[in-house]
Amino acid sequence: MTTYGITAYDEMSFGQKLWSLNLVSKALLDKSVPYPPLVAFVEATIATVFIMADVLLDMDKDSMVDYPKFTDLMKGALAELAEPGDESCDDLEPDTLVAILEERIFWDLDYLSADIYLDSASESSRPLDEGNGGYYTAIAHDPPESEYKALYDELIDLTEI
Repeated sequence: MTTYGITAYDEMSFGQKLWSLNLVSKALLDKSVPYPPLVAFVEATIATVFIMADVLLDMDKDSMVDYPKFTDLMKGALAELAEPGDESCDDLEPDTLVAILEERIFWDLDYLSADIYLDSASESSRPLDEGNGGYYTAIAHDPPESEYKALYDELIDLTEI
């Protein structure tokens, strides 16, 4: 299993990661699916998706591969987040689109502090986390191993571009 340097994601079980990736992918790719709760494991999962997008784009940077559907998805997402005065993103490369979208989504990096608060049993950290609505201590669902294949297949279907 790969680690990404994001404690809130890296410390999840394989099943939790698979479930979280499904949760996030559905919300990002299907407008009818409501956004998941704003908690550390969700933001960490989204950050991991961006890390992998950067890695995959870097690997293919020198190839002649075109990403029309991926590029259209990024442009559509940026259009939804556009603010008055934003420049057009029509001529931007996929890696630039990903970087801009990542900046728009992550206005803070609270999920990176999860290792400080993951164990909120200590009296000093519990009030901080409770005051934050359980942001750091919310736990991803851990499905039984018998559900892994279905979750994996669903994730592949969601993310095919």
